[in-house]
Amino acid sequence: MVDKIKKEAFLSGSGGGKSGGGGDKPEEEDDTLQSKAQAKMVVAVCEGEIKGFVHNDTLKNVFLNDSRVKTLSDGFNFSDTDIEVSDLRKGENDQLVLSNFDDIEIEQSVDAKVTVQAGQISVTTTRNDLRSVRVRVGVAALYQVDEESGDITGTRVEYRIKIKDSVSTGNIFNAVFDITGKTRGPFEEERSFDLQGTGPWTITVKRETEDSDRTTLVNDLFFKAIIGEVGAKFKYPNTAVLGLKFNAEAFSSIPRVALEIDGLLIDVPENYNPASVDTEFTGAYRGTWNGELVKKFSNNPAWVFYDLLINDRYGCGDFMSANDIDKFSLYEIARYCDEAVDDGQGGKERRFVFNGHINNRGEAFDVLNSIAATFRGMLYYHQGTVVAVQDSPGASCKIFGPSNVIQDADNDGKLKSPPFTYEGTGLKTRKTVCLVSWNDPNDLYKTKVEYVEDRVGVDRYGHRELEIRAFGCTSQAQAQRLGRWNLLTNLTETETVAFKVAAEGFFLLPGEIIEIADPNREGGVASGFLKAATKTGDAVFSLDRNVVLFPGELYSLGVVVEDELEFSIVLTTAGTHSNLTVLDAVSKKVRKGAMWMLKRSDVERRQYRVIGAQEEDDGTVSVMAVLHNPSKYQEVDSATLIQKQRPSPVNTDTVPQVLPESIQVGFTN
Repeated sequence: MVDKIKKEAFLSGSGGGKSGGGGDKPEEEDDTLQSKAQAKMVVAVCEGEIKGFVHNDTLKNVFLNDSRVKTLSDGFNFSDTDIEVSDLRKGENDQLVLSNFDDIEIEQSVDAKVTVQAGQISVTTTRNDLRSVRVRVGVAALYQVDEESGDITGTRVEYRIKIKDSVSTGNIFNAVFDITGKTRGPFEEERSFDLQGTGPWTITVKRETEDSDRTTLVNDLFFKAIIGEVGAKFKYPNTAVLGLKFNAEAFSSIPRVALEIDGLLIDVPENYNPASVDTEFTGAYRGTWNGELVKKFSNNPAWVFYDLLINDRYGCGDFMSANDIDKFSLYEIARYCDEAVDDGQGGKERRFVFNGHINNRGEAFDVLNSIAATFRGMLYYHQGTVVAVQDSPGASCKIFGPSNVIQDADNDGKLKSPPFTYEGTGLKTRKTVCLVSWNDPNDLYKTKVEYVEDRVGVDRYGHRELEIRAFGCTSQAQAQRLGRWNLLTNLTETETVAFKVAAEGFFLLPGEIIEIADPNREGGVASGFLKAATKTGDAVFSLDRNVVLFPGELYSLGVVVEDELEFSIVLTTAGTHSNLTVLDAVSKKVRKGAMWMLKRSDVERRQYRVIGAQEEDDGTVSVMAVLHNPSKYQEVDSATLIQKQRPSPVNTDTVPQVLPESIQVGFTN
């Protein structure tokens, strides 16, 4: 077949006999009409004020259809003549208008075919405050075929534009234009007119050239649109904006636009330097904080959370002020977020970072909790103040045992129920695999899923999935830590405890860690109140009852010192005692009536985290707490391992341009 085609190609046009035969091959002119239409848009980047672009070169921060305009290696994915980018306005209140993008345009689509037979087409502007108007007309194709020679050449179509205001009886503009040339494809052009008189205005397009009645003449005319230009100039105060202009030749439609920016300037402590936190970590905090705040860019989730609470434009600022927020508890949370942890690739990174955007409305409580979840936190309202708490390492602040909880008794004084009620989580609710969705900055911030599993849990309970969206997470290691924390919490903190207390319960807050000294649950545990105060430096404690120390056993005594439980080894010999001597003297004064807890060295401390406290009708407080695993934090932070994966095939680097003249076609055997 190939040989036959080659032979026919060789013989084409050859003649025979005396006359020589044959004929001229039809010729076609090159296209002379090319659309130069441009799309111009103003992108509302963010609520202002923002820090600005990540990279100094503007084009390196702009993505069109998921491709960076200018690559980080200084190559181009698009011709710089096809794209025009304005200076970024960062959202200041008194910012300047966008240069060359300060005109407001309102486009009204018409998209109607104009014929002599159907008559002229008129459109009225929707606004009466326009300064000028552009009329866009076009052809689907424009050419004619010589019926004898078959040659294809250009042709001409004439049209008239008339403009009339709402008051005058005549036209304020009336002129004939034409499109002359050749094109096999669509071609559009715009005519611009300054408007006079009183709006709204009526724009009319009339075809002057006779309609084509044969297939060899293609000159259909279309009234595409009118574009009105408003005379007002807008600064877009408190909104970061960027102007973009595209040539129609480069894009078949308006491209998707994405930008890489350092976002909002928010309130952060005056002794905090966010610019150096990625290398200094908690060293970015200088000295002691005096409570003052300054505006800087920060992606610390604790200060993003604070900004949403106090901002009166997009946050909760209309309903609360800075005085309603415990910012000092947020300061400690923020420092924990900025601590250095392993990034799974031999380096270090901050524990929690928020790189996200909120682009729709939501219930305030839901949005705030989604931000708080970024730093493993929650919020609650306490005594007129919004308080944020975090699941992070901490010391026990209170001890609860039979001595200081309320127990129900019958008329004979016999206990009807134990002091503490325990309940375990169902086996079916325990998850062993976590799928964490996060955004990969090395792959155009596309959503990726990090798979995290607890091998021991899988062997014991089977494959049970938990799906989580890591809002604002752009670190694979952070996503992995989040998944591991969820699994460890779900598999190891599997018990709740409930009990009742008197007035002491009013001072319990969600998130606080407490110790349960329940002799009914753990042998070798006792608790009570100190019978006398202890001065700084003392090592002898007077208990409210006798305790028995058995020979050969090692004991520790814990005492609540200023809302923190401190343990020390007991030096007192075996026997029955009400006064105990410890190895380490107290560093601060301990009040009379403070709680104490005695335990054998082989008995594990049972720590619980308070999740709720509710006042009952009888004046008591019902407390609910969940088992706390203090060893999980080390495992969460230290077990990160990132395996390199191949990125998805996207245009992350320069896309080579292929020119038509560089393509060669030939026959091969």
